[in-house]
Amino acid sequence: MSESRFRIKEYTDEALFRDTTIGPIGADLREFHGDDISTLIAEKKDYAYLYHLSELRANVIRQYPFSGQEKVLEIGCCPGITALLAEETAAVTVLDEHAILRVIDSIRNERFRNITYVDKSMEEYLDRSEDTFDLITCIASFETIPLYYRTEEEPMKAYQTFLKTLRKHLRPGGVFLAAVPNRLGLKYFAGVKEEHSASYYHGIEGFEPDERVRTFTRKEWTELLDDAGFRHVTFAYPYPDHLFAMQIFTDQRLPEIEDADNDYKNFSQMRMATFDEAKVMQTLTENGLFPQFSNSFLITAE
Repeated sequence: MSESRFRIKEYTDEALFRDTTIGPIGADLREFHGDDISTLIAEKKDYAYLYHLSELRANVIRQYPFSGQEKVLEIGCCPGITALLAEETAAVTVLDEHAILRVIDSIRNERFRNITYVDKSMEEYLDRSEDTFDLITCIASFETIPLYYRTEEEPMKAYQTFLKTLRKHLRPGGVFLAAVPNRLGLKYFAGVKEEHSASYYHGIEGFEPDERVRTFTRKEWTELLDDAGFRHVTFAYPYPDHLFAMQIFTDQRLPEIEDADNDYKNFSQMRMATFDEAKVMQTLTENGLFPQFSNSFLITAE
């Protein structure tokens, strides 16, 4: 067991569990002695437990061709995803500035001995560490990067600096793997609120220059990655989205009408339903537009 993992697992500051919105998850995990975490999720009937603990969160990368020998950097910890990475690879380093998330992740995944938790700021670790990795994952965390790259006053500069810095931590042949929302995702037109702002049509109407949490279109992602020096980029399309993916479409296998649910199920907040999403999704596919309006992207870049 690594030293940094031991410090996290033995964390005893009870205020950490009391004073944060997700602290009760950690407290409940410490008292949970069952073998199936889904029973705790079902008992609590709380979206936060589903979001942070469910193994369904890992569906978005479950089909990735792991060799079993990878050294992985996970940026932004999600316990369900960390578990899959620990099962499928040689070593996982988890980088997340939120102590309570690291504690929850550690308790949820205490059976693994190949996970290390970094107790440093994201910017400090990435700028000063000489660690290199075969795979760097950024699952549902890229949108908030400017909140942690604090020396960059301009949000877009923060995203660009982050991606360029990541390349320095990739070994030759290494892969950056990102699962992210699409700013032009069909669900946002159909009446689903933006995850981070909890408002309708925020992303599709465009962000203000100083907004430090934002999403990107396929074209914008392509430009960001090219600017950072990634030359081999592929897009796949998690459905219904990257948070709880049930299918992964590709440019070679786009959705058919029977693949779509009638409506996107939004577990975290209320939504409107402005049209039949399955029918619109089929229209987009038939006209070659689905890749631009997929709810989410699964991006691999080298």
